[in-house]
Amino acid sequence: MDVWVKRKDYNHHFLTVTIPRPSDFTKGKIITTASDFLGLFPLPDDEVRTVFLIKAGTFKQVKEHGLEQLYQAYSELEPELAQGVRAIQNWKAVQLMIPFTYHIDRYYKGNLALIGDAAHTVHPMAGEGMNLAIQDADVLGELLAWCKENDVPYHDHLHYYEDVRKPRVEFLLNLSHLSALVYSVPYQWWRNIRMRAVQRMYDDDQLHVKQMLNISGLGKWKFTLFDRAIQGSILPARSKRVSDRKQRQFLFSEAEDYPWRT
Repeated sequence: MDVWVKRKDYNHHFLTVTIPRPSDFTKGKIITTASDFLGLFPLPDDEVRTVFLIKAGTFKQVKEHGLEQLYQAYSELEPELAQGVRAIQNWKAVQLMIPFTYHIDRYYKGNLALIGDAAHTVHPMAGEGMNLAIQDADVLGELLAWCKENDVPYHDHLHYYEDVRKPRVEFLLNLSHLSALVYSVPYQWWRNIRMRAVQRMYDDDQLHVKQMLNISGLGKWKFTLFDRAIQGSILPARSKRVSDRKQRQFLFSEAEDYPWRT
């Protein structure tokens, strides 16, 4: 397809491994310090998927220090998993995740189309990759079905797929990149800023609604400089709740999702 790709790498990698968890450990967690990050995502059968941040390019050195250092890091960050982490018996169980992002310059050419990770990769911080792929498949699938039902050449209408999905993906990639940068700086002063910013997502309902709506892909409500000032604790949090009616104003309509029908 002769597409153009510019890859963007980050200053960190992740170690991912599934370990046993206590049966009452049922809520996901993100634990951070000035230098460490540990994401915990409970699974069925008393297991938990773990994501541990390391500096880019240091996996070999981490392995040389042995599993004991990994045991200690997990135990200090989350004591409830001190026993479960010792279920890791060798490094073969641990996967190296290298986050990077790119966005191709076009989604189709002739009778070819790209979806999901073939078209765009996203930093895993907000878990948007699979979501984006499913939404790509939905729009492209509905478009191809409509072309077949109306007996029109689909390659003449593939531009609708790109028209709908490319700007939405671009918007989400930028959001995800900002989230990645939030966890890329290792200093204590930055950690304090990060903690306040995350807390403001809970304190200010409009910030919370915008974040969840945007990363879901169900709608789009852009952040303003006023929002960012609140998130940065420059301005106080708003006490007013966002009504359901207000939220629905920013959901994508069927006409926006499937414009070829109209």
